[in-house]
Amino acid sequence: MNEHKTIEHYLLRYLSGSIFGVLILIYLAVNYDQQISKSFFDSNQTVVVKNTKEFLFDNEKSYENSKIEKEISKVSLASIIMLFVVALLYMYASSMPLLFLHTFRWVFYKDNGKYFQLTKYYKDLSKQRAIDRKSNHEFIDSYRKLRENGNAFGILLSEILFASFLINTNFSIYWIAFWFSIGLISWFVATYLEFRLVKGLDNGI
Repeated sequence: MNEHKTIEHYLLRYLSGSIFGVLILIYLAVNYDQQISKSFFDSNQTVVVKNTKEFLFDNEKSYENSKIEKEISKVSLASIIMLFVVALLYMYASSMPLLFLHTFRWVFYKDNGKYFQLTKYYKDLSKQRAIDRKSNHEFIDSYRKLRENGNAFGILLSEILFASFLINTNFSIYWIAFWFSIGLISWFVATYLEFRLVKGLDNGI
């Protein structure tokens, strides 16, 4: 995959996800301000929307009736960048289900009538990628392109799922930590494969 296509794929995945993430964050801030304030700021008052408006807009004018459209010209470039950075973090946190699927895609691999062959899958995959990369290039590029487009839509869906997860757990920091811990499983899978390589259990790949 050349550099141009790599940039194209990352833009497709992360730019669309970040823009959608901004919309989700605004929805959560407006509709669940009190729950977020109580969970993250230990406050019974609604401080998220207020603080966000103060951050994004010049605070010289009143925001009565939520007429923030009059203040759009007051938005600073730094505020917009920061908003998209936060949206990018939200998107990354939301994408845990996709990481889980990517990590455990080997469970669908069947060899000699058997499933759930972790090391066999990665050994066979490595061998096929190493065999005549020229002849396999178009095939590999085709399925990667399909998966990248699928990832882009999967991220949007994951952002909705994560928002629903946050709402249903009242934005509990403990449940958020649980969500992250599922993604941490990938580290253990990768480390297991690395240990097998270091011990020479999968030599000859």
